[in-house]
Amino acid sequence: MREKSSNRNAKNRSKSSSKGRTVQSIRNRENQKKKLPNNKLHNKKIQDKSVINKPASNKKLQNKYKRRRTFLVLIIAIIFIIVMVVIHTHKTNAANSSNYMNQGNNYVINNEYQKAIDSYKQALNIDSNNTKAKDLIGILQGYMKAKSCYDNGDINAANQALSAINPNYTRYPVGMQINGLKAQISAAMQNGGTSSGTSSEAKDDILTLNNLYSSGQYQKALDLIQKLNKENLNATQQVYVSEINNNIEQKLGTSSSSNNQFSTRGKYLNELDKINVQVNNMDLSAQTYEQKLQRAKNKYTVWNDELNKILQNIENNISGDKLTQLQTSQQAWAQQKNAQAVQSEAQYNNQLVKETANYQTQRSLTKDRCYYLVNTYM
Repeated sequence: MREKSSNRNAKNRSKSSSKGRTVQSIRNRENQKKKLPNNKLHNKKIQDKSVINKPASNKKLQNKYKRRRTFLVLIIAIIFIIVMVVIHTHKTNAANSSNYMNQGNNYVINNEYQKAIDSYKQALNIDSNNTKAKDLIGILQGYMKAKSCYDNGDINAANQALSAINPNYTRYPVGMQINGLKAQISAAMQNGGTSSGTSSEAKDDILTLNNLYSSGQYQKALDLIQKLNKENLNATQQVYVSEINNNIEQKLGTSSSSNNQFSTRGKYLNELDKINVQVNNMDLSAQTYEQKLQRAKNKYTVWNDELNKILQNIENNISGDKLTQLQTSQQAWAQQKNAQAVQSEAQYNNQLVKETANYQTQRSLTKDRCYYLVNTYM
């Protein structure tokens, strides 16, 4: 009986226990159901907040992009303004530099050389790449030094100062003055190396001729040339007088052929400039005396061949007195070139160096002659 009673008790406890668990699980489910609407409500609130905040965040982004666009536009505007200012400044500087160059050229024509130098310096201050201003400053300073030495009777110093002048002087207005001084110095050296030994009449006439030509008094200059042609001039003086005569004839000539002359001259001058660059870059690796001699010889040959071409072209287009004057001038120049080439050897002892110096001198003088003939006859 006791066993049956205990079994029943155990069954009852088991039933009550399972019943308790069932009730608890039901309560849990009910609680979860009660909580579920609250969670949904919470989630809905979060969504509502995000919806409310979304327009605000979009507005911030839009403002940010607007500020960036405004900044970029401002930067582009500043860059554009700077570029325009630079272009305007460059054009203004170029115009001012050109004005000073023209002013300097006018001073040269009037023989006011120091004022011309000051003008060229102004042009160079504005445009540091103005090679013409650089050349002319050096050329005029060299000429003034040579002229001062000559006037003081120091012919050797005057000759050295002239020799140091940039050989491109023949391209500029002062070229005629320099050649005139060369003629006077040459005459003085042939008379013992002093200016006082020079024929005073020839010396004065050549100086007067130079001034007449520089000031544009061409007819008076031609009249004086007729007188000088009857005098006993040396080779250098003959070359100088012939140069002025040819230049005046060109300036007083008819304008019908002037355009063709300038186009032909420009073409030849461009060709000479190209040859000059080519020659300067020849055999840069030469090291030994033999190599340097060969290089000097090759450079001279190039310019000598070009000189012969130019002479042939000119002789085919002129005749009569002009042709005779050219041939006489060319012979006098050749004599002077050979004399200066031999003189350049005197300071050296090594035979190879002497020959190199000879060719270098001939090359320099021949190049100058090419430019002179083109400027005078083309």
